[in-house]
Amino acid sequence: MVIGADETYPDDNEEQQTEAVAVKKCSNIFSRATSARRMMRELKIMRLMEHDNILSCKYVINPLLTVFNEIYIVSDQMESDLKYLMNQ
Repeated sequence: MVIGADETYPDDNEEQQTEAVAVKKCSNIFSRATSARRMMRELKIMRLMEHDNILSCKYVINPLLTVFNEIYIVSDQMESDLKYLMNQ
């Protein structure tokens, strides 16, 4: 992988790979101490768990702002959601 000033593009020896991911937006996480602790706990669990039926955290994106109050968690996209499965 070659990283340029403005973009990332595949090297000559690599093929372009695409995979489906899910992005979870977490807003106002630093508004209360309990919210920040819950988010840290969730990120730790998602990062450490390795199971087919449990989401894992691929990486975390923070916005390019000087003061931020939201983060984006990128994980694998699941085939179904819990709400759909509960209604079956």
